[in-house]
Order: sequence, then C-alpha cells, then structure tokens
Amino acid sequence: PPGEIAEHSIYITWTGSPPPTTGEQILFKRNLGMFETSIFSLFSRIPPNPTPIIADIAASGTNVDMIIRHDEQIDLKTSVNEGTTFGTIFGLRNTGSGTLEVPSLATSGNNKYIVWADPTGVYFRRITGASIENTIHLGSGHNPAIAASGNNVHVVWNDNNGVIQYAKSTTNGASFDTTLNLGNGNTPAISASGNNVHVVWSDGQIHYVRSTNGGDIFSSPIRISACGFDPAIAASGNNVHVVWENGCQGQSQYARSTDNGASFGNSQNIGVGFNPDIAATGDNVYIVGEGQGQNAAIFFTMSTDNGNKIGKVEYVTTMGGSFPSVGAAS
Repeated sequence: PPGEIAEHSIYITWTGSPPPTTGEQILFKRNLGMFETSIFSLFSRIPPNPTPIIADIAASGTNVDMIIRHDEQIDLKTSVNEGTTFGTIFGLRNTGSGTLEVPSLATSGNNKYIVWADPTGVYFRRITGASIENTIHLGSGHNPAIAASGNNVHVVWNDNNGVIQYAKSTTNGASFDTTLNLGNGNTPAISASGNNVHVVWSDGQIHYVRSTNGGDIFSSPIRISACGFDPAIAASGNNVHVVWENGCQGQSQYARSTDNGASFGNSQNIGVGFNPDIAATGDNVYIVGEGQGQNAAIFFTMSTDNGNKIGKVEYVTTMGGSFPSVGAAS
C-alpha cells in the first residue's frame, strides 16, 4: 500500500480460501508502520455450509477486537497487543433462532458491543471485561449496525417495512431509549464522534442524516449519490467519510464532508469493486473492498490528507477473498 503510516495501526480481515487449503478461513493482516507480508488465519471451517463465515473488526489504542459469524453463532476475538495474539469468547448469540445475519461490533473503553439480527428480531449484547451481559431485544428488522462514543451507544437497522430505525443508549448499553424513524431504505451504516452521530443507508440511492446532540434530533435526509448500495461510513472530528458500491457503474465510490456532514463534495471513483468498508483516524482514511472478475482480490487504498486525494489501489492479497473489514487506531 502507498505511503508509510508509522503513527497509526491498520487492521484488515476478510473471508478467504487461500490454496492449498480447502474450506473457508477468516484471514487477518496488520500494518504497524508498513504492512506485514504475513497473513494470519484466525478461524477456519471445512465446507459444506450455506452461510459464509464473516468478521467485523474494531481497533482502539493497542486493542483489536473482532466478531466472527459462523454456523449460526458469534465468537469474539480480542487482542491487547496490536493483534499479535488473540483470545476468544465463544457463543455470544444466546437468543433468537434461524439464519443469523452479519453482526456488527463497536468498542468504547473497556466495553465491547455487538448487534445481530435473525428472523426473530434485532438483538444487542455488551461485554465488559470478562463479564458478558444479558441480551436486549431492540425490535424487528434486519441489517443492524452499531457505533459507540463515550457512554453512548447508537444502533441502526431497517425494520420489516423498510424503515430505518435508530435507538440509543446513554448508559453504556444497559438500556435503550425509544426508537426513532430516520427514513426509508435498508443496509444502514453508522458512525459516532463525540455528540455527533452520522447515518447512511441505501434505497438504490445513498442517503445521509446526522445528529449533533447525541442522537436526540436528526437532520432531514440528504442524497449523497443517485445510485448506490451497501454504504459504509467513518467519522473523525468534523470530517465524515462515506464509501459505497455504485451498482450503476460497477465501482466503489467515496465522498467526504469537512463540515460535520452539513454538505458533501463530489464523489470519487475508487475503482472496480464492491462490499467496501472504511475507517478513519486523524487525517488518514483507509478503504478496503472486493475486486471483481480477474481482480477478485481484497484491495486497499488510503488518503493521508483527509480524503482530498485517494491513493493508488493496492492489493492486500491476490488469492481471492470476500467480506473485508478494516479498523484503525492512532
């Protein structure tokens, strides 16, 4: 990947089956200044199973946390030494039934928060140190995503009628307030920075709303793109960064706001790819995604000037892969 970022640590995970292995693996690569050449396997499963294994990653300081969906269950892997070694908490899905959707992870201080959905609803669970708290049923729906900042936890999902729902906790996830309707669509994503909460979603177009008072009141939706799916979002200070898959052009695209989401500049094409994810810390922005066709590999690109210029697309692996996730810590 272009550039050297010694002051930041970057962590990427994805699902792959590198030869000569058979079956699926959760693969992990990290940057502690420059990307290591080694790829580590953190989980493996021999097929057949119709539901792919998928991971979501979060990083803060020297801590790296990852949740893994496999065989209708959720495991949490934790590292306190920048991903050198991991411990595992098994079986966090203790309620609900049926096909498990992709879970989402957020961390704040010593707390780790996960949300997941299945045909019976959307669920939340908190892990504080070695203590695993009771599960909270948030409502019905699909595609949950979570963010945390200080004592505040923010969750979004789309309900069964295609309405974006938002719920917040000001008690570190001990309880949640009444949900708010943010708009119509699906596959929402969320990021939080201080009292600022940023949400994007898709209905074939990419829409965005923000709250500047911790989620009490949200702005009216604005359209970032006329064609897009599967958005991801990251915020750092007053800077808001959004990526999505442009189904009209078959490319991943990026747009940014430098005024805390009041407005967004023109989008930039990142390159051929889909399922993008994004992380930001300081003025650095990191983007991963899946290539297509002959370039069906995991790609990485970055900006060191707050998204003003996106660097050249490089490949984390050329051995194929899917469902990438990226985390970064300063």
